[in-house]
Formats: sequence, C-alpha cells, structure tokens
Amino acid sequence: MLSGAPSFVVAPPTGVNNVEITWTKTVAEDRPTITKNKYYGGVFYSRLWFYGNPGRKNTRFPTGITTAGISDPEYFPKFADSDVGEYEITGIVTQYDKQIIFTSGDSSEASAWYSTNESVLVSGMTITIFPVFPMNSKIGNIAKGQVQIIMNNPFTIWKGVYEWIATYVQNEKNAKWMSKRIQTDLDKIDLTAALTIDWNERGLYLMCVGRRVWVYNYRVEAWYILDLAHTPTAFLAVNGKLCFGTDNGQIMQFDEALRTYDGTLINAVWKMGFYNFGVEWLRKFVSRIFVTILPRITTHVDITYETDRSGASDVYTARYGISNFDHMNFAAFSFSTNYSPQPFKFKIRAKKIDYFKLILTNNGTDTATVLSITIPQRTGGEIRNRN
Repeated sequence: MLSGAPSFVVAPPTGVNNVEITWTKTVAEDRPTITKNKYYGGVFYSRLWFYGNPGRKNTRFPTGITTAGISDPEYFPKFADSDVGEYEITGIVTQYDKQIIFTSGDSSEASAWYSTNESVLVSGMTITIFPVFPMNSKIGNIAKGQVQIIMNNPFTIWKGVYEWIATYVQNEKNAKWMSKRIQTDLDKIDLTAALTIDWNERGLYLMCVGRRVWVYNYRVEAWYILDLAHTPTAFLAVNGKLCFGTDNGQIMQFDEALRTYDGTLINAVWKMGFYNFGVEWLRKFVSRIFVTILPRITTHVDITYETDRSGASDVYTARYGISNFDHMNFAAFSFSTNYSPQPFKFKIRAKKIDYFKLILTNNGTDTATVLSITIPQRTGGEIRNRN
C-alpha cells in the first residue's frame, strides 16, 4: 500500500473534491510474464486463465477481481499464478465447477489435474487462491491449446484422442480411448501439430494435421477422413458455419452447396472391412449385391469389391436422376420423377471365397447417400489351403 502527501508544481484552485490523484508504475518488469503467454483456458470463477509462457511452461496466470469487486481482464494479481507439476501446461478447460488442466512431458509422461478456489486471510486481507490436485499421472495432452469440450467432456490428444469421463467418485475421471478405429493413421503422424475444433452445430469433432482432417461424428459415433486441397492453420465456427485459414493466407468456408474443394473434385470413398459372414472356416459364394440410394437430381455411386482370392473387380454403378429444370443436363436427361428410395441389383462372381470387402466411391460433382447394402451369400465346403 502506498502512502504520502502529494505536492503540486502549480496548486489547483480552491474547491471541494476537485482533485483526483492517480499513479502510474514506471517500471514494468513483470509485464512480459503475462504478454509472453500464447494461450488462454477460458473462464473460471470470473477469470481468464493464460498459459504458454516459454520461460514458465508449467504455470498458469489468472486475471483478477478489483477491490471494487469487478472482474478486470487487464488486472493480473501478484502471487495468483500457480504451477502444475514439472511438465508443460498444454490445455486448460472448465467443466462444471472445476478447472481441468492438462500437461505434457517427455514421450512417456504427462498428467491431468483439477483446480478449485479457496479464500485465505493474509495480513488482514482476503485473497483467493486456486490450489491444484492430481487426477491422472500418465495421460495428458500434447497438442497445445487444442483441448475441446464435447458433450460436456474434455477431449485431449495423447498418442490418440481421449475423452475424459466422470466416475461415481467425486473429482475422478477416466480417460477413454476414442481413436481406436483410426489409430493406425495417428501412429504415423506428429500429433503435437494437430488443430482441433468442436463444430457443435453439426455434432462434429475435427482434428487436422497437414491437409488431412479426421472427423468424429459424436452423434452417431463414427469417424471419417477429409483430404483438403489447402493446409488449414486455424479453425473457427462463425454463426454455425465452419471456416478456416490456410498457410497461403486465404480464409475458406465449408459449404454443402459446393461440390468441390476450391475446384478440386472430392473423391468420396467408403470401404467395408474384410468380412467372413461369421463362418471363416467355410467357403462362400456371392452372386449378387443389392444397394439402395437416396434419389437426387443427379446421383451415382460406383461399387467394387475385393476378396481373399482377388484384389480387383469390375465397376458397378448405381445411377439415378430426377427431371428438374433448375439443374437440367440434356446430356443425361431423365423423365424419372420418383423421389422414393431406389434399389439396385448387381450380379457379381465371387466364388469359393473366405473374406469379402465392398468399396463404394463417388468422385463426381454430384452427391450420393447410400441407404442400405445387402450381400446375400451361400456357404459351401470347408476352406482349403492355398499355395
């Protein structure tokens, strides 16, 4: 606390309450401690939390509450900062009444913590502190500033994607491995460079490294992959639209009305895993496939398959078009007007096989929605060893 009597070079005129005394700190040694932070972790007890100072990687810094009881984002109280273990803080989020803090260490160590607030009395003054408590000593987050809250659970990146789920014990959470289906891809890339976003309006969690985006539809619990024509540097959802900046200085937006990635055709592929129809010891015979697609003005899907006997097949195309003068293409004119689901039957020759894999492709400017796939088969004798 400062005290003393002010002196004036030129005395103010005589009056009542006509002098306002202010002061300015001329030395700002502590300022870089705050300005060097690269990330913030959202709101917790009316405060913003900053982290990512290269000189103090394991420390978080909160904004403060003034003596008038007002939250001031430009005020950083002295001694309010706190460190979390010995490793670097890489993500901070708020869940319920707790702040969750994630760190990253070497290739095998990380940690997760939670924080609360307490009021303590120091020299007659009430000061708020934010102690931390351990939650997990092995799993954390390695992509800085990329922790997302999905359906009120934190999603972090640590040798894969993990969801932190509450248990029946207060202040405990289990880390659930969410990227099992795409882990083969993730094992080959540098996940510290990942960018993430929660496109809440569509129920999509996106994780991007380079030009490839892994998308998790958490409404139906399905993963799929996008290969973009540009390299994203940041994602942002604006009024329900997903936008991203690129490494060549462009700002782009995903739009369902477009049929290309900035002029590059989208090659959409769905691959079924090799399937043995539940009887891997018997030979199978598949002579036909039934596919039902959703009618559109123009739509098609190309169908191929692989077996344990052959890695290639003919291409079978399910194509449908509806007469509509808004998008009339006389080169592919159709008098069809049926908007009901359209089934297609294809005859194939997959004999004496053990495993079968179906591949669906759409690489045009139209779109395709497959409603159902049926693969009837009949079994034969036991499989034989092949030399």
